[in-house]
Amino acid sequence: MATDARYQSEPPEETRLYDDRNPVCRYYHITRRTAVLQTLAEVSGKLPNPITFVDLGCGSGTYLRATQAFFQTRIGVDLALHKLRFARNSAQADSSRYVTASVLEVPLETGCADVILCSEVLEHFPEPGLVIAEVARIARPGGFVIISSPARADLIALAKSVFGSAPSNSRRLERADMHGHYWYFAPSHLVSMITAAGFSVRSVRAEPKVHFRGLPTLLRWRLVSDRLMLRIASAFKSSVHFRTVGAFAIVLAQRL
Repeated sequence: MATDARYQSEPPEETRLYDDRNPVCRYYHITRRTAVLQTLAEVSGKLPNPITFVDLGCGSGTYLRATQAFFQTRIGVDLALHKLRFARNSAQADSSRYVTASVLEVPLETGCADVILCSEVLEHFPEPGLVIAEVARIARPGGFVIISSPARADLIALAKSVFGSAPSNSRRLERADMHGHYWYFAPSHLVSMITAAGFSVRSVRAEPKVHFRGLPTLLRWRLVSDRLMLRIASAFKSSVHFRTVGAFAIVLAQRL
């Protein structure tokens, strides 16, 4: 679960996921961050007066700092005290408000948020529907939610995509894996959970990644450039069916 000791002690996202000094994580995560930021910019243009943005599982505040021009009020919710401390003390610190709390019990008023982001959170919970229920509670009618999560990209899913279909069943692990994940969602399953919570799904996209055994080692030792692998992966965006088994699914939905 996202409250485990591993999450409570891991470094801030800026150094763990996006820094050039960590080419392995950067390769797997940098395009997902870019896609989420693009979606946030798109959503801010859809609302006449997008006042309140809430990032559930905000970590060290990456998205809050990047959206200063989009939203008047920005609130981050996370349980990891050291990440929130990093966010508050960042050289780019702004007027964002940080709340120490679980995403299962968000201490915000019902219907308070115009836009909600829940990025790389659901997969860490054995019952992700409980998190989505809290998202639905704090979203105002007509407000938007952006949910990103690792998509199912195993051999069965890839084989189906080759023949023009997509996986319909998510992978549920009995125990969290090395990344703290209980789930690898089939995009259609993720969409169905969000829809059942009272949202209308507006778009589904994925950020594909080429992956094979040994690639992390090649990236770590800089025998292969992460930027080269990113260019190769971007070629798969022209394939609609392959996108459904991308490394990260990003769903944009609107509260009914």
